[in-house]
Amino acid sequence: MLSSGTVQICGATKDAIAAARQAAEKTGDLPNLSRPDISVIALAMEQKKVGIEPIVYTGDYAVQNVLKSQGISFKSVANDGIKTVIKWIYKCEACKATFKAQPEGNVCSECGTDGFIKKIKST
Repeated sequence: MLSSGTVQICGATKDAIAAARQAAEKTGDLPNLSRPDISVIALAMEQKKVGIEPIVYTGDYAVQNVLKSQGISFKSVANDGIKTVIKWIYKCEACKATFKAQPEGNVCSECGTDGFIKKIKST
């Protein structure tokens, strides 16, 4: 955050990080986000909560998707950026079962097939 010509270094609170993880889980982007990604999202969410309108500069589509789902502005770097929020689900290619989160070990809990789980856009 810039303030009076100085740079302030700050980090997100544990509560904000939990809220950012929850927001990323809702869009299905959590498996694609690193700890620093979550921290950036959390800090932006905290700033918005106290009335500051943050703008996050990122080329990461998963970060952009979570930010957009939370009504937080972003500027894309090195690409055009996303236009709409995408919700992701996971689908077993063998039995067609769908899951909100990626199954543990990429194994279908319905049919037991290993490695045939695909990430797809939810309709």
